[in-house]
Amino acid sequence: MKALLIALLLFSGSYSFAAEAKQPDAAMMQKFVAASTPGAPHKILSDMVGDYSFTSKSWHSKGGPVIEGKGTTSMKMILGGRWLEVMTNGDAAGEIPAFEGRQWIGYDNIKKEYMFMWIDTMSTGVMHGHGKFDSTSKTLIDRGHYSCPVTNKDRDYRAEWKMTTPKTLMFSLYGTSPVDEKSGEFKMMELNFTRK
Repeated sequence: MKALLIALLLFSGSYSFAAEAKQPDAAMMQKFVAASTPGAPHKILSDMVGDYSFTSKSWHSKGGPVIEGKGTTSMKMILGGRWLEVMTNGDAAGEIPAFEGRQWIGYDNIKKEYMFMWIDTMSTGVMHGHGKFDSTSKTLIDRGHYSCPVTNKDRDYRAEWKMTTPKTLMFSLYGTSPVDEKSGEFKMMELNFTRK
């Protein structure tokens, strides 16, 4: 009986606390709405929507031989216009096998920056970064890191999505060589997209 009384007292106390807890007011709810509503930065992403073919160039080292390839990419907005989903299929090129990749690009209304995430069949890791849009050059710029299979450590990268014309895009990826740190940053990859 004593245990039952204690349980009832605890329950009534927790119920009273919950009832007295402050509820979100209109101003607070408006902040939630503003944080979740797509805006002008998301419109920049929606302008990239479409089906593309691309040619690629990649380099394993600074000044090294170029490896050329090609493939297709489809871009669409998802989650109510909040994220751009990039679905890529690349043909085999030289030492690089055929691959499938996915990227998601969004804009965080709270942090006021773009967010980037890339996964593909050539790795079990995730490449992710954050950045901004340069309106003068019409370029999405991001910096981040990825898991390097050579060093087993995170490596930094820099990437750019440049809107060259209404029908073409250019993606560039920059980094340093894990086997030649002193060589400095170089262009590791360049993809040129043409809308179908």
